[in-house]
Amino acid sequence: TPGWNVEKGVRAGHYLMFQNMQQWDHATLTCMKCKTTQSYEMLEAGYDPKTPLADLVPEVDAFFDCYVCHSDPETLEIVPGIRSFDEKRETYIPDAPTGTILCGQCHTGYTPGFDIDAIYEERLAENIETGRTPDEKTGVMGVTAGHPDVEIFYDSVHANLGLTCIDCHMATVENADGEPMTNHNASGRLTDNLPALETWLECHSAQGMETAADMKAFVKNAQAELAAAGDEARATINELKALLEEATAAGEESEAFDQARELCSRAAFNLTYVEGKHNLGNKVAHDSAEQHEIVVQAAELAQQGIDLLS
Repeated sequence: TPGWNVEKGVRAGHYLMFQNMQQWDHATLTCMKCKTTQSYEMLEAGYDPKTPLADLVPEVDAFFDCYVCHSDPETLEIVPGIRSFDEKRETYIPDAPTGTILCGQCHTGYTPGFDIDAIYEERLAENIETGRTPDEKTGVMGVTAGHPDVEIFYDSVHANLGLTCIDCHMATVENADGEPMTNHNASGRLTDNLPALETWLECHSAQGMETAADMKAFVKNAQAELAAAGDEARATINELKALLEEATAAGEESEAFDQARELCSRAAFNLTYVEGKHNLGNKVAHDSAEQHEIVVQAAELAQQGIDLLS
């Protein structure tokens, strides 16, 4: 089913992930660690990790099929953990339930741990180690966070109530014979997924939600509030970037400018951490409180940088 970027005119979703990835110039063999059930080691033996994905198309014949989640589609036994995720699973989320680890094998920031400060420092170090250079106009090092969905969800209200990713994203429905089955429409927007919305009512009716339409409006409002906070933070970050660009063009250098650049880098990182490669606010249900805190911190950090330069 169409996924998050359908509004861009591109059909998307898990099933069509391989076709979509071929449109990305930066996609390489390394991306295949979490994108195919085919043995990564088999591909790695014949190709450099930086081989463009387009060059691997003839070799890939098992892309995001049932075996990503099931060891045996007949028995439906679930064995989460593929490729690189297995290497860090024991120290990463050892006590998380299967329904969270299952999605977390791919929907992660690819950095062990849940502390945003530590994740930023590790990703920054990786950038420096791999020779990535700061932006020429501002001197700011860009740092991204992948899509840390499981990191944000891990200690949320929902998670602490015992819910997992699949409880909302793969709601139980009835098949044609009236028997329960798992809805595998995990790619579509949950606000357009009637079974999911009706499942949420089991908990949110206490907040006055009576229908799926009420639930959808509730989520949309929460998304809008977070997006608005993100817009304010982004405006402050852009103001700081403009000051840094002006100072850099003038050749000004000082400890204050270096500190302002670091603050700008971290502020921008906060927004990418919450966005997770989507529109800011889309995933507010993962943990609304934490995401608001991270966005507010982004604005505060950027303002500190502005104050330094003033």
